[in-house]
Amino acid sequence: MTCRTDEHIEAMSNSTTKIAYYFKPFCILSNLALLISIGIAIANKKTVGLVEWHEAALCVLYLNTVFAAVGKLGFVDAISMMLYMFFLFLLSNVVFDFFGASSMRYSRVHLNYRITDETLLTILIMYELFLLTVLFMISLKKRRSIIIRINNNPTLERYTTLAVLVLGIPAICEYVLRMIGYAMVSSAYTESYIDDGSTGILSICVMLFRAVIPLYLASMPKGQYKKCCLAVIVVFIISSMFGGSRSTGLIPALFLIWYYVKTGHRVSIARISAFVVAAFIALTLVVSFRGSASSWNVVEQINSDNVAFAMTANALDYRENLVNPRGDTYFISGLVNPIMRYVIKRDAFTGGRNYEYASASFSLDDKVMYAIAPDAFAEGRGFGSSTVLEFYLFAGFVGVVVMTTLYLGASILLEEKSCGKASSLIFYYWWFQAVVFSPRATPLPNFFYIVLSFAIFLAITFLYRRGAKVKADYHQHASGQTLSQSMTTKGLQ
Repeated sequence: MTCRTDEHIEAMSNSTTKIAYYFKPFCILSNLALLISIGIAIANKKTVGLVEWHEAALCVLYLNTVFAAVGKLGFVDAISMMLYMFFLFLLSNVVFDFFGASSMRYSRVHLNYRITDETLLTILIMYELFLLTVLFMISLKKRRSIIIRINNNPTLERYTTLAVLVLGIPAICEYVLRMIGYAMVSSAYTESYIDDGSTGILSICVMLFRAVIPLYLASMPKGQYKKCCLAVIVVFIISSMFGGSRSTGLIPALFLIWYYVKTGHRVSIARISAFVVAAFIALTLVVSFRGSASSWNVVEQINSDNVAFAMTANALDYRENLVNPRGDTYFISGLVNPIMRYVIKRDAFTGGRNYEYASASFSLDDKVMYAIAPDAFAEGRGFGSSTVLEFYLFAGFVGVVVMTTLYLGASILLEEKSCGKASSLIFYYWWFQAVVFSPRATPLPNFFYIVLSFAIFLAITFLYRRGAKVKADYHQHASGQTLSQSMTTKGLQ
């Protein structure tokens, strides 16, 4: 995955130009097809109210936002991938409801009730403002093709290669053991969230290995162990999908695709399609493997991932029941929760998932689950969160627009910086994953892993500089002795 030559990059650019030639007609035809489908769907409905019109508007807005993102930023840009996740976790419920494939009007997870039109309209307007802001931010950017131009760092590669090879096997074993446990006991997966602060040797290896991955990639490896290390990383990602949550494997895999493309490699539409099919099969197998309800029907499987939409409705309807809301600053939980968990209020996070846990946590997921289903919360169950919802709870519709603008602006800037400096790429590794998964999670990355990655990076830098200084002092001392002996010899002569 090293940088390609300028000739390769130019060839990739020419290929992109050919794709762009057909892209605009494809966008026009897609919009026409969607408008015709919307017209047919509206004609077949008995009643058409504000909810239905907003659903139709969202379909058109989303399609054109995706086209704008792909056209200007590319298929594998963080914002483009975030929009794919936006459909999977949030918008698919709206689309399926509008075209009659399923209903978004009922909460069926943990709470069973009919969602009011008022709540639905709030959610739909929230999504519209979010997509309009994304479209606006994209329109400000010129068409770009960012390529990583970081030189190989032999020292960083040498140390991180050793770390990958040493930590990789026990880290993979940890997830394999978890996978076996999940297969044998149906409740083992949810129970793993009750005490997720394990300090066993294998768990520590997993944490260290996760922190080392961005360092190895930032070294721009090209040594003889490169293929072996990348294979270990890929196997770890796959095992983490089966032995952890699906997102722990899928999101790092998406970063590897981004990294592959940004280092000057070309990814064809066929390869992207193959990855989508493989990901669907893998994610469905993961759910089936744990003994949970799964389906090979694409609509049913996607619909089962729409818990974030139900969670949004539950959070709005039961907002007054959330314990210790902390000014609705849930969007900083990625930064604050690790500090609360490991430094400030460790006891609150180690005594089980109860009132103290939910009160101390900044996570919207924890607070909503405790408010609507405390027994399920105690068993380790959860919804996940949603960045759009967290921005709305913070400052209403204005918060959605302002916070999304700041968030996307920071994301675009960080991506540009990451392609020129190793330390920036290390940070962007974690930021990228947070952005892509933001429709189902809080917007900021886990502060703990960022600190751990940079602690290892600084340790490697310190060891290298100290070793270089010792080596320089040794050579200086040796050359001084040689000079002294030479002068003594001349004096004797």
